[in-house]
Amino acid sequence: MKPTRIELAKQMALEVGEFALLESQKTHDIHFKDSLSSDPVTDVDRSCEKMIVDAIKKHYPDDGIIGEEGGPYNSNTSNYWVIDPLDGTQNYMHRLPLYCVSICYVEHTKPQIGVIYAPFFKELYVAERGKGTTLNNLPIKVSEEIQDFSRHFGTSALSLAWVACGRLSYYKARELFPWDFAAGALIVEEAGGIACTLENTLLAFFLPQSIFASNKKLKNKHFEGMK
Repeated sequence: MKPTRIELAKQMALEVGEFALLESQKTHDIHFKDSLSSDPVTDVDRSCEKMIVDAIKKHYPDDGIIGEEGGPYNSNTSNYWVIDPLDGTQNYMHRLPLYCVSICYVEHTKPQIGVIYAPFFKELYVAERGKGTTLNNLPIKVSEEIQDFSRHFGTSALSLAWVACGRLSYYKARELFPWDFAAGALIVEEAGGIACTLENTLLAFFLPQSIFASNKKLKNKHFEGMK
């Protein structure tokens, strides 16, 4: 039986995350996507992306796919997937457990499904538009904190998930790609929070941009006075 898109997203996040966890103690082939050797990719990143892309193509061949490692696989811009098979590659390379799989499904410019799985912690974050956010099947909400508490862990997706469950009061970053924030933005919003750019504008899910995510009170504090 053909899985629904949310079933597929959860299934692939778990499968790929567990594969990455099993591979995490091995030595990996590492390449760099930039001349400064600051943007690495491992053989695990590529294997994980292939697993997700193959599954989407099998069940939803007409859907577009934007992946970090392989670029666009399909030019469909009405309904498409935005995937980061291993967000936090630098951490993963150094055997730090702060990494995750991020899968988002977008329809007519709006994310409909967001799934993030952190395999080391066995934490599965799932959001569906209009239906809230869960962590391991239990509803979660952003904190009500109005004091700034944020950290940078080398993974934007997981940081956004932690805003959604109240571990961070906010998260902001510049020059992110859609696969860094697409799933996390929906997960924050469905947990009662706000996700926007640092210019306080709506996010687009096919362009690089900045992001700010928090609860509504803290968002108002940060953008107070901005027109």
